[in-house]
Amino acid sequence: MIENNNSDKPQVNIYIGEDEWANYSFQNKVRLLYRLKNSDNLLAKQLVKSISSLIEEEQKMSEIDYEATVKQCEDTIEWFE
Repeated sequence: MIENNNSDKPQVNIYIGEDEWANYSFQNKVRLLYRLKNSDNLLAKQLVKSISSLIEEEQKMSEIDYEATVKQCEDTIEWFE
């Protein structure tokens, strides 16, 4: 579990095995990356680079439009809290 130091932000629980990651939607991976980037926790900050690399690799392999994914998340779900 990764805990934010700011009490006004929700906790982020992370356990993703290889199978779970493979079944995780690209949109959920982007949400996870955003939450990690906004966490004040040191471990979360350390995970950003590796998660970002995995997302970038998947984006290139699948020719996914990252910006469109972020826009879709913004339009449909409140995930910027």
